[in-house]
Formats: sequence, C-alpha cells, structure tokens
Amino acid sequence: TGLGRRLWTAFTEAARARGAVRLKAITSVTNEGSIAFHRSLGFDARVVDDYNGPGRPMVVFARSLLP
Repeated sequence: TGLGRRLWTAFTEAARARGAVRLKAITSVTNEGSIAFHRSLGFDARVVDDYNGPGRPMVVFARSLLP
C-alpha cells in the first residue's frame, strides 16, 4: 500500500529538519523483506557480527541525508 515508504519519507523529513545527517535502521539477517525494502529506499546494508550479542548478527542499514 506504500505506507512504509510514506512513513520513512515523513521520518526523513523530520530528521532533516532537526539537523540529522544520516539515517540508520536494523533488522535480522533472515528478514529478506525488510532488507529489500530498505535497499529500495537507498540504504546501504551490511551484516554486523555479534551486533545483538555473541553469535547474533544483524543487518545494519545506513543512508546519508547530505546532498
């Protein structure tokens, strides 16, 4: 329905208005839908080992808000 994209757009605008220069999001390595969605929004994704404790990797997304 596009709700997730609209929410991220509103969040991005609010973050920029408050001086943020980067966005960050996190999901599990098995959440393929979330990974695809965040990549479609322009986020870079990387797996960080032990992010959620020993032996618990997570996917960390980052997106610059700079022009």
